[in-house]
Amino acid sequence: MRGAGRLAAAALAVAAILFAISAGKPLLLDNVDFPAVARATAETGLPIYYRGEESPRHSGLYHPPLYIYLLAAWFRLWGFGEAQARLSGFFCALLHGSLVLAAARILLGPRLAARAGPWFWAVFLLNPFTLQGAAVADIDTTVYGPLLVATLAAALRLTWADGEQRTQPVHRAELAGLALLTALCFWAKLTTVLSVIPVVLLLLAGHGGWRRALRQGGAAMAAGGLLFLVSYGLYGRVTGQDIGYTFHFLHFSLSQRSGDTGGISWLAAHWETLRQMALWQGLWTGLVPWAVALATLFWMIGPGRRRNGNAARDGALVLAWALFVAGFYCFLTYTFGKAPFKYVYPAWGVICVSVAVWLSLAWERLTNDPARRWAVGAASAVAAACFVISGRYLRDRAILAWRAEAADLALLAIPAAGALAGLVLWRRRTGPWVYFGSSMAWLGAMLGLALAMARAPYSTTYNYGQEGFEQTVCFIEQHTRPDEFILSMKDVGFRTGRRYFENYVYIHGGEPGAAAADRLLAEGRIRYAVFTEGNGADFLGANPALERAIHGRCAVIQSYGHYRIYECGGRGKPSQAR
Repeated sequence: MRGAGRLAAAALAVAAILFAISAGKPLLLDNVDFPAVARATAETGLPIYYRGEESPRHSGLYHPPLYIYLLAAWFRLWGFGEAQARLSGFFCALLHGSLVLAAARILLGPRLAARAGPWFWAVFLLNPFTLQGAAVADIDTTVYGPLLVATLAAALRLTWADGEQRTQPVHRAELAGLALLTALCFWAKLTTVLSVIPVVLLLLAGHGGWRRALRQGGAAMAAGGLLFLVSYGLYGRVTGQDIGYTFHFLHFSLSQRSGDTGGISWLAAHWETLRQMALWQGLWTGLVPWAVALATLFWMIGPGRRRNGNAARDGALVLAWALFVAGFYCFLTYTFGKAPFKYVYPAWGVICVSVAVWLSLAWERLTNDPARRWAVGAASAVAAACFVISGRYLRDRAILAWRAEAADLALLAIPAAGALAGLVLWRRRTGPWVYFGSSMAWLGAMLGLALAMARAPYSTTYNYGQEGFEQTVCFIEQHTRPDEFILSMKDVGFRTGRRYFENYVYIHGGEPGAAAADRLLAEGRIRYAVFTEGNGADFLGANPALERAIHGRCAVIQSYGHYRIYECGGRGKPSQAR
């Protein structure tokens, strides 16, 4: 246990260092919205913030405001900044992991959970998807995961206690706790919590039939949903906020992501989305967790169900939920701005547990093997080699390019194939060795990628690989007064503190958007216009009419990385790119 404690402490220390290295990177694109509204909420108590001249009192109620108020409280305590916003995500990652282990203890018992815990922290915390996902200041990557896992743990607690099936009756306080957690999930977001409800009912139905499931779990979660609706309606009445915007935004988001399919069938379009996003998720996390999770699910349904009975069945339900969430969102939509796929993140901890449990079992087998030193030494050498290859040679070029070369896929596929082979050969002496070595190779590769991301001089969340933001902001701050206007994305406008018109509106407004921007420029109100080229959501070439209008009234005077700064109202001499 002493060695296990050292492993967990080392994983936490390394993860904290890696996270801290890049915590102060600028907030880009959608990453700016929740910190902006939370800062305003910390001052006024209302989720209303400045979102450009078109919407100077913009509502932050895209979703119910639990995360906004928690982040506002965090800012009140620690102050506002990029690092503070991201550190709240790291704190939530630690809470998320702790709750996943608590749920594992309820179902698997304290002994197995304690053995798997240190390996879980290494698998979970040293993965680039965790580190960069937690750096995204959004609901899914912060509070949503802990709340959803806590709800599943509360449901498991109704029928399990430390790996044993409960015999004592369920208390009303436990059902009230499940109802409260359900309400808090809805207060965070109205989406993934809906997938938890059938899982809770199925868990309870397996221990007393559907009557008990509906009487206890169904009633508790219905009460939680009703509590949310009543409290959210009361919140809207007391604060005067339009809570209907939350439901309209949800409907718009789902219809937008499921609507236009480019002229092909809906199923074919989303199947292609699933194919591409599954590869994208594999690049971020490696293939080992997904291969092991699927293999574990099949084992729980088959041999595990016969050997471990209800524990295997309930574990299969929770693991199937995590895989379903990941698959559903990969099927539904692309990630935006080449960012880590935030919708998958709440289920990521459960996926990591399956890898950690097998690692702990493999380690136990190795400790009783006479050749343990040789096996551990070989696995460590493989991990170190994969760390060097991933961090020094492959780095994050596959993610930067939004595609994978053969070498990248091999680095992902070989450890995954080895891990599966180890599980197939588990009953033989070589099985645990193969699984342990393959998992160590994957851990080394992922740690190398995480280090490369932390040290990268460019963005590693939204607009992955984008450079020039800080220089652009510095230029705008030095060459404008606070009362002057710029035309830019919301992230540049927010960081500079200048009054701005959001260029994204005009870029994607077609001919009418270009005409509106031209009238704005003709009025002489815009001092500088900022767009990106090569990497960014505000690529000027996306609207040729707007491009002609900008070039007709403005001239490029500075270029920083992917950013182009236009001075408006004159035709200055273009400068050389920097």
